Amino acid sequence: MKNRKLSQICTALTFLIGSCGFAQTLPAAMAERPEIIVSVYDYAQMPSQALAAAEKHAQSIFRKAGVKTAWRNCLRKSPDVEVKNCHSVDATHLVMKILPRATATQVRDRDDVLGDAFVDAAGVGFYAYAFYDHIESITAEHKLGPVLLGCVLAH
Repeated sequence: MKNRKLSQICTALTFLIGSCGFAQTLPAAMAERPEIIVSVYDYAQMPSQALAAAEKHAQSIFRKAGVKTAWRNCLRKSPDVEVKNCHSVDATHLVMKILPRATATQVRDRDDVLGDAFVDAAGVGFYAYAFYDHIESITAEHKLGPVLLGCVLAH
C-alpha cells in the first residue's frame, strides 16, 4: 500500500515537472524537447552505487515527462566531470545538494520534509536540497532502495 502511494507521488511529480517548470523558463526552440544538466553535490557522502541508482531513477522520471537530463557528480573526482562545468547555473543547469540532514530549524524535526527548493521573486529557482537522513529513514522503513531518493531528485 505504501509503495503504491509512493508510486502515485512520483507520478504526480512527473506531471508537475513536465507541465509547468520547464516550459516557462526555456527558450521556445528548446521547449519541445528540453534538456537539463543537474550538478549534484553529495555532502551526505552516500555510497556511489546508491547515488547512481537514484540518479537513474530520477532520469527515467524526467524522460517520461519529455525531458532529457545529464547528471554531474561534482564532489567526487571523476575524469568525465570538469569542476568548472559544475558551477554554471541557469534554466538548463540546476544544482542539487544532498545534505546529511536538514539545516533549517522548522524542518529538522519533521520526518515528512525530504528536501527543499528555493525560487526568487519571479518564481524561478535553480537550487534544490535533499535531506538524506529523512530520506534514508523512510527508505529503510519501507524498503524502497533508491526509488525515494530518485523521486526527491526529480522533484
